[in-house]
Parts: sequence; C-alpha cells; structure tokens
Amino acid sequence: MRKKHIGLLFVVLLALPLLAAKFWETKNYKEWSEKECMDLLTKSPWCFSNGFGQLDQIGMNTPQANIPGTTRGAQASEAATGPTFGERESTITFDFRLMSAKPVRAALARLQMIKNPDVPGVEEKIDKYVNADPGNEIVFQMIFSVKPKGDSSGHDILEFLRRAALADFHGTTYLRSDRQDNIPLMSYIPPSERNPNPAFVFSRADKEGKPYFTGDEKSISLRSEFKINTKGKLRTFNIFFQMKPKDMRFQDRFEM
Repeated sequence: MRKKHIGLLFVVLLALPLLAAKFWETKNYKEWSEKECMDLLTKSPWCFSNGFGQLDQIGMNTPQANIPGTTRGAQASEAATGPTFGERESTITFDFRLMSAKPVRAALARLQMIKNPDVPGVEEKIDKYVNADPGNEIVFQMIFSVKPKGDSSGHDILEFLRRAALADFHGTTYLRSDRQDNIPLMSYIPPSERNPNPAFVFSRADKEGKPYFTGDEKSISLRSEFKINTKGKLRTFNIFFQMKPKDMRFQDRFEM
C-alpha cells in the first residue's frame, strides 16, 4: 500500500514542472494569443511596476494623512489648516519593459501580426525585429499612467520627462547585482512624437567586452529617483525594482 502512495506522489511531482511552465517556454511566439502577449508585457520577469499614491485636497487647505508612495511628511500635514471639503486619491504608476530582451520584442511583434495579418511581408519584417542583436545596450522603456484620468500630475510628469537629460539622472540611476557594483545610466531617451515612451539605456559590457550580467546572479536591481514638480509641489519618486535572473530565460538563453 505504501509503495502505491509513493508511486502516485512521484507522478504528481513529475507533473509539477509541466503545470508551472510559462507559455513563452512552450509555444512559438507566432502562436501567442493577444492576451498572452499582454500578460508577458505586464506580468513577466521582464516587466516591472512602481506605484505611488497621493491625497489631493478638494476645496481649501486641509490636513492630510500620509499614504504609501507619498512624499508628504508630518510637518506638511500639521501645517495645513482650514475646513475640510474632502480629499481625492490619485495614483501615479511607472511601468518598465526590458526592450532589449527578446521575449518583449516578440510579444510586441506578435501583437502587430494579430492586428495586421494581411500586410505583405509582415512576418519577415517581424522576424528580423525579434531576432535583432541588441548590441551593447540594455534598454528599459518606461510608461507612466495617472489615475484618475485627466489628473494634472500627468501633464507635469510628461513635461519633466520631455525636458530631462542624462544629467538629471546622474548619481541616482543605476543597475547593480549581488556580483556587480553600480552601473551608471549610459543615456536617456526622452519621449517624442515618434516614440511617446522614454527609455533608460545601460551598457551591457565593460570596456574589455565582459558582460556585466550573465544570468547566474541571485538578483539584479534598478534604482532611480525622479524629482518632479506636481501641482506646485516638489515630489520625489524613488524607483526600485528587483529582477530574478533565473526566471529571465527565453529559448534557453538569459535575456536582458
């Protein structure tokens, strides 16, 4: 009887890796559904999100409570006086995509195939895009959003990102791992009409051509700091996220 139970347990354990497998590990990207593409672009090991909340006064100045992500301190809350007409919560989110990683390009390319199935030569062009060599660049595309829609913080953040230059991120924006000290930002690409989303660009290898990251690290993290005037007040957005190299494999290769 005991042997029977052990055999059943063995079968269950063998099945676990199959159940845990991600669609990008088992399916060709040309077979991904639209939902799968969007999942990869939002919930995969190559995509990250930082959210910040704030309470906006409605009416006259009122005392405000701190909520996670805000830069309002106790002094600001205590200094505000006057009757309360209400408060509205707004949320600012910064999403990052590793554009230099092949699976991210594959998801974006597959979405184009789904939306434009009859365009002549589309498959050949998309294959070329997906398999392009990222060279010496590690590229993080940034997409920000503000809720509720129409909140004036959105305009303030967009203006900051449009006017920002590499110097604005000096000393605050870098990659690092448990095996590698800080790697500073190599270049910053502001949003434009052609590409509305800004990007951070880091060097992939040192001057001798040795890669900074191999996929054998326990973790890789990105840090940055945005100081932006929103609604007449200077706010600091401390950006941080941690990547798991062991999960960042696509077609049996570490992708970053």
